[in-house]
Amino acid sequence: MLTKTYSPPGRPPAAGTGPQFPGFHPLSIIRMLWKHKLQVFLVWIALSAIAALVVMRIPPTYEAKATILVDSQKIPDRYVTSTVNTEVEDRIASLRQQILGPTQLLKLVNQFNLYKDERKNTPEEEIIDRMSQDTKVTLERGWTRDRTGAFTVSYEGSDPHVVAQVANEIMDLFIKTNVLNREQHAEGTTEFMADQLQVAKKGLDEQEAQLARYKLAHNDELPQQETSLAATLQRLQLELQGNEDAINRAQQNKVMMENSISEAESSVASLVGMLEPDAGGGASGGQNASVAAGAYKALEPQKESDVLQARLDLLRVRYGDDHPEIKRLRAEIAQMREMENKAAAQARTGQQAKAGAAPVASPSTAGLRSPALVDQLAKERERLSNLKAQLGLINKELEFRGNERQAILSNIKAYEARLENLPRREQEMEGLTRDYQISKDNYRSLLDKKLSAEMAAEMEKRQQAEKFTPLEYARIPEVPVKPNRPALMALGCVAGLLIGLVVAVSREVKRGALLGEWELPPHVNIMGRVPWIEIHPDGTLSDGSHWWRRAWPLALVSSALITIVCGIAAVYLGWVPF
Repeated sequence: MLTKTYSPPGRPPAAGTGPQFPGFHPLSIIRMLWKHKLQVFLVWIALSAIAALVVMRIPPTYEAKATILVDSQKIPDRYVTSTVNTEVEDRIASLRQQILGPTQLLKLVNQFNLYKDERKNTPEEEIIDRMSQDTKVTLERGWTRDRTGAFTVSYEGSDPHVVAQVANEIMDLFIKTNVLNREQHAEGTTEFMADQLQVAKKGLDEQEAQLARYKLAHNDELPQQETSLAATLQRLQLELQGNEDAINRAQQNKVMMENSISEAESSVASLVGMLEPDAGGGASGGQNASVAAGAYKALEPQKESDVLQARLDLLRVRYGDDHPEIKRLRAEIAQMREMENKAAAQARTGQQAKAGAAPVASPSTAGLRSPALVDQLAKERERLSNLKAQLGLINKELEFRGNERQAILSNIKAYEARLENLPRREQEMEGLTRDYQISKDNYRSLLDKKLSAEMAAEMEKRQQAEKFTPLEYARIPEVPVKPNRPALMALGCVAGLLIGLVVAVSREVKRGALLGEWELPPHVNIMGRVPWIEIHPDGTLSDGSHWWRRAWPLALVSSALITIVCGIAAVYLGWVPF
């Protein structure tokens, strides 16, 4: 097999050697591209020109940016705490959902007559989606703790004046909506706290009423009254002891009064017997006198002074000699003994006078001869009447003391029962007091929160809280941000070159020509080779032609490439503005 092969200069293929693999070889690709160099160049130039025209016809897109500062709260948090505690990023995201929603975006589209040409044949949903894509919100981090200090609102469009107006309008919407949302949030918090405070106040009033009813129903049995109950019980016990002492004294006085009454009755009986006519003779009179004297003597051990002396001896066991009661009893005993001695002396004198005058006196003149006895009888009867009156008073006193003793015992029993009920009342009071204290603390906490919410709402109204402030309004852009014409042109040139190369390779592959022995399979024998055509120093080839005649396409391609690259660099660097 005889083939015409191509070998690179300086490296002719060795005889008897072949390629190590079948298929295209880099030399084959270079050879086929070189054969179609003019076609590749024309396709490249045509496609690059078309790409440049397309890029130049793309309408420019301008972008306007407005920067909003997140201004911190003017009043320190330790004085007034804001009711809006969400993060700035979350609030900005929420505001973006509100402002860049379909309804608001449609208003902006109608307000600024955006997408005038597209709205003729495009549904509103697609217009709104495009508006949403053209509007961007970018967060700017602050200097402290990675906190958002500002954010940027940008809008892209074909008209630079409209773009700036739309960006400023969106910035105003962010600021106004933020203020409105914060005020509504603060007012809503205040209203909620007011409602909760009313509910808590109603519950607290119910707890107070229930506690008041319990205290009224179980008065004098409350745990805090334990000290007063114990003191009252001790006082009642002292009153009971004094009552018993008073009853004992009254009993003693009663006994003394009864003895004095008996003595007075005996004395009156003796005096009456002495003054009555002696109907039975002297013997009878003497017998009556003896009987009266015997009765008087029988009553002598029951003298009032003896009763007082016994009482004095009883009090000396408990009290000293300087006690007022002992001194009073001593004085009464001395006075009583003096009276008893006088009475005894008068009685003896009367008996002796009666005994001496009885035999010679007559019944008709006995009373006239004894005026002293009549006076003594009147005194004794008066004394007896006084003693009976005193005895009545003593009986009334005993009755009063007895009733008083029963009342004291009843009070003591009642107070002892109250003291016994104190543990149960304390347990019941703990339950009521615990519920009341919880309701009271809850009401106080809600009241403090309501006041804080009201101050926070007032702070929001005066715009002293955290707010959005315009930091930089959107300016009319002068340079479009899209399209990037240099990059697109460069991409078009590269794409045109690639397409030209692909076309050349495709045409050569379609022809099925053999470019060199390296494309042959290993088992194919080579019958002959065409020698390498060398270039002579005078510029002629082996076949007599000049080499530059074959190199002009390469120079033309290189010049075109250099021109395109320089043009792209000039546009990119701003030397030749579009």
